[in-house]
Amino acid sequence: MSNDLSAQLRAHLQGQESPAASTSGAPDYLRLISEITGAELDDLNPERSLDDLGLTSLNMIEFAVRAEDQLGVKFEESDALALKTLDDVAKFVEAHQ
Repeated sequence: MSNDLSAQLRAHLQGQESPAASTSGAPDYLRLISEITGAELDDLNPERSLDDLGLTSLNMIEFAVRAEDQLGVKFEESDALALKTLDDVAKFVEAHQ
């Protein structure tokens, strides 16, 4: 079964349940970004830029390390730094999980 994390993000924002989401209803990668930035899950939408969320390059490396540990997603440093929006993150995680 393929995890369409971009669709999960959209479903979460629309208040729908997603089968691969954490107990909060949000995809795990989104929960990690919320923890790192302090942003509310409801404020995270697919088009939102990571810069707008205040994610620095150091935060993106932290996200990459935590995503590898908790989600099994392997990131190269250049991969993490190339992501620009939450939708980019969703697509990357989906492709590498």
